[in-house]
Amino acid sequence: MIEKRIFFHAILLFVLISLAVPNEPGAGMLKKTGLMIGYNSTRIRSKEISDYALPRAGYGIGLFAEWMDRSVFSLLGRLQYVQRGFVQEQIETDVDGSFIQRVRAKSQLDYFEVPFLLKIQPLKLPINPYFVAGPRFDFLIFRKNGKYEFSKITVESRVAENFDDFGVGFILGGGMTTAKILHTQLSFELNFNLDITNSFSKVGTMTVRKNAVDFWLKVAL
Repeated sequence: MIEKRIFFHAILLFVLISLAVPNEPGAGMLKKTGLMIGYNSTRIRSKEISDYALPRAGYGIGLFAEWMDRSVFSLLGRLQYVQRGFVQEQIETDVDGSFIQRVRAKSQLDYFEVPFLLKIQPLKLPINPYFVAGPRFDFLIFRKNGKYEFSKITVESRVAENFDDFGVGFILGGGMTTAKILHTQLSFELNFNLDITNSFSKVGTMTVRKNAVDFWLKVAL
């Protein structure tokens, strides 16, 4: 319940600030706002469970706002919906132990994520490189168990049911921003995501964390 209140307060604050401050050069603290679409690859890390080391691909959409326009530093706030998950793999054999096939269960975990990032843009060029780093707050909103399709039977994985509804992570990344074209500015950004909290905090002593690589296309309006 506390995590949900934090989530909705973060959304409310994000929207109010974005709407209240004019998006014009020199107008208050707001530098720019915009939309983002992305593609990601997520991998689960765990010492106790070894059969889901394969990455799972997903998509994302979101909003962003940038404040505190300084010569080098600025602050970024985001609200993003991201499809994550994991892939488990098992080998099917016959009664004699001979190999039949590899079967995979693709489980889906969808999150609302709220990152707050420090942006460093050391140069002022027509195409500007920049770096970002900061915490990420994750709110699980949908989960779907993967299924193993064996030759004669379908078996559902129940691992996704053990993931916590709330988590904290860290983002480290960088990107390039183009010059304005018809009052629109594009950015291409690569993020490396690491979990800080354990996604299986309620399941004994198991430790499960997510690693993800996100590629974002951002359109400043």
